[in-house]
Amino acid sequence: MAQLNMNNLTVKIFRLIFSAYLLFCIAPVVAQTELKFVANVSEKNLALRQPFQVQFVVYGAKYVPQIKVPAIKGLVVNDTFTNQSTQVVGGKTLQWIDSYSKVLILTPTRTGKFTIPAASVTINGKTLHTKPIQLTVSQTGLSSAPEADDDMIGQIVQDESELAPGETMEDKVKKNFFLKANTNKTVCYVGEPLEVVYKAYSRLNSNSQVVKRPSFPGFSVVEMMQSYDTRPEIEMVNGSAFYTNLIRKVQLFPLQPGTYQLDPAEIESVVHFIKTDRPSTQGMSQLQRLLNEGQGRRSSVDHFTTLKTAPVSIEVRALPEKDQPEDFAGAVGQYSLHTIMPKEKIRQGELVKIGWELEGTGNLQLVTLPDVVWPRGIDTSEPSVKEDVNQFVYPLRGKKTFNYAVT
Repeated sequence: MAQLNMNNLTVKIFRLIFSAYLLFCIAPVVAQTELKFVANVSEKNLALRQPFQVQFVVYGAKYVPQIKVPAIKGLVVNDTFTNQSTQVVGGKTLQWIDSYSKVLILTPTRTGKFTIPAASVTINGKTLHTKPIQLTVSQTGLSSAPEADDDMIGQIVQDESELAPGETMEDKVKKNFFLKANTNKTVCYVGEPLEVVYKAYSRLNSNSQVVKRPSFPGFSVVEMMQSYDTRPEIEMVNGSAFYTNLIRKVQLFPLQPGTYQLDPAEIESVVHFIKTDRPSTQGMSQLQRLLNEGQGRRSSVDHFTTLKTAPVSIEVRALPEKDQPEDFAGAVGQYSLHTIMPKEKIRQGELVKIGWELEGTGNLQLVTLPDVVWPRGIDTSEPSVKEDVNQFVYPLRGKKTFNYAVT
């Protein structure tokens, strides 16, 4: 039976109907008079040697600040660059928000838990710090053929590792060993989720190593797997059964309009062929193959090959401007909003909790409540925010609760 041993394996067009969707403000924008210093990473769950991006952003500075970033052990700095921009916020009142970013492109050199330490910046005599960010770097890969279970009965993967006279190793690999990047759509709008699944398909006996695992610049990334186990599955491709192993499964949320080409996955593999002088067994039944075993001379030969996924382009369209609310800032999804009020009578001067629960599908992690206009005489604190998101389903689903302490 064919075996596939792999260690450390390194996207319906959406209809946007604004009357059916509740659109909420994203909070990457900060008023110019308010200083803020934050750190963001492109991904928190990484594979070994997978490049990723760390961005340190200062909002509201009137001059170019000096951002200090401590050394980060276990991560190699591939590139560093800065970006300064002015954003305009729509609505009845226009605001200009200046931001300055320092961006690092990093690559982990070992597995384990990592911490991006707090960076610092001093503006007008005031020192601001970012919050530390935790990362997990792990090895993921593909393993040998699975043990048979009830779901696999009747699905037999033919081992095509035998090389008969007239057959070439290159042709064998081309027909029986490949990678695919599958997407559920190739045209979408900014903020609309798409699912991307990278898989390896094989009917050959091989040992493989990932040399490039895909990253997704231009997208917010949500992993759909807690871990990538090594157990293969069986899938039918053009009537033939293949062992398949999951390389990566994510939900992507486009951040800007444009045309993007998904980063390929790439592996290096040694395929173990058995060279024989007997005729090819292709097209033979399993019984014929068994009867043919042992005939002719056989010798082992190894073939080195590099495989990568074919290019996949995604067209990201700008959100329609018609019917957009004046304070719309880009969060897209289908949500319902519920008010949470105290069950008992409220007395003057008493501290109570009032909240809102947002539930539905979309990138809830980027959604904040619009500004709440409180009646006079009401004192409130900053809301406490709680997220309960199921990242393992498509589209992303869950709820987000905003609770205010009110007197």
